[in-house]
Amino acid sequence: MQRLSRQQLSRQASNHQTAPATTTPTAVASGTDVTYADPPTARAPLPPAAIYDLLAPAKAVLFGVQAMAPRGWPVSDPMSHAELIAHLARQRPLMRWLKETPTPDGEVRQLAGGSHAVDLGALAELAGLRPYFDFVFQRSVMTALRLKGCPDPDACAYAARIFDLPPAEVTLIQTDPACMAAARAAGLGTIIGIGQGDLADRLYEAGATAVVMALPEFAEP
Repeated sequence: MQRLSRQQLSRQASNHQTAPATTTPTAVASGTDVTYADPPTARAPLPPAAIYDLLAPAKAVLFGVQAMAPRGWPVSDPMSHAELIAHLARQRPLMRWLKETPTPDGEVRQLAGGSHAVDLGALAELAGLRPYFDFVFQRSVMTALRLKGCPDPDACAYAARIFDLPPAEVTLIQTDPACMAAARAAGLGTIIGIGQGDLADRLYEAGATAVVMALPEFAEP
């Protein structure tokens, strides 16, 4: 299978996800960085391709299932699981890039996924993402450990312990403003919200370090 470089992935993400011209900046691949034709304001969500620059320094990344789901995906609706699996599968290039691209220290980046609402492990297995996760917060595991969902910071703090890293070196990606506050309370160093419009504003207000319109999604080559 062909491996894509960071520049190629960023270029594909820019081509497949175009931000509305009136509200968001346009991402342009330039050398090894993503630059912006129109610099974003403090509240403007960044285009999907920006996620590569945001995650490049990360030693460990914790993904919330809703951040990886289609926009507006009803977590509680089992009939929507097929849609979620198809959506997760389109994020394999991003996950592969995160695992194959070393951290600035030359280490392999750790990845985890979590959900208090669905069996993410089984869904990730079906979507072909399970090999990229070092561990998954199964709903049953979270219940057994008595880890509460957001806005309680326990799950974020527990993830840092599993990663064996200081919380300041862990990155969270989620769509729920309550999880931004939970991550901030747990001391996580980078908190990335996924959302647009009013949701982007609420994510920033809740403590997001940056907000991205959506994760890059495109067919695997």
